[in-house]
Amino acid sequence: MKTFQTVLAVILTFLPLAVGTAIIFYAMPETVPLHFNIAGEPDKWGDRIDNFAMLAIVTATNIILLLCIIFTKPAMDSGIVHGVSNPLIARYILLGALTFIDILIIATLIYQTNLAISYASLVAQ
Repeated sequence: MKTFQTVLAVILTFLPLAVGTAIIFYAMPETVPLHFNIAGEPDKWGDRIDNFAMLAIVTATNIILLLCIIFTKPAMDSGIVHGVSNPLIARYILLGALTFIDILIIATLIYQTNLAISYASLVAQ
């Protein structure tokens, strides 16, 4: 069971990098909104490559979570982890956090792509 969790965690760790790269290179226009004002209108535009900084931060966070998943049992045995008596429960909580981060970043990239395409069509008219 631990092997399945580790394989799943490795896949989830690098999934946003793979999907995000595909979205950036195959779906995003060259210019995308990077920041929005209080009214929800874009007030900063940039190149689609600027999204790789976000992907790098998410991948680094996912690697930290992956290491936490792999070393849950040794950390619990040494007394570092408190509040969870079963390492399996701790791994599932960390896998849930990893999945949540992946869904959030992929949804953000899809939303940003759709918004850039819709603004580009408005400007073209």
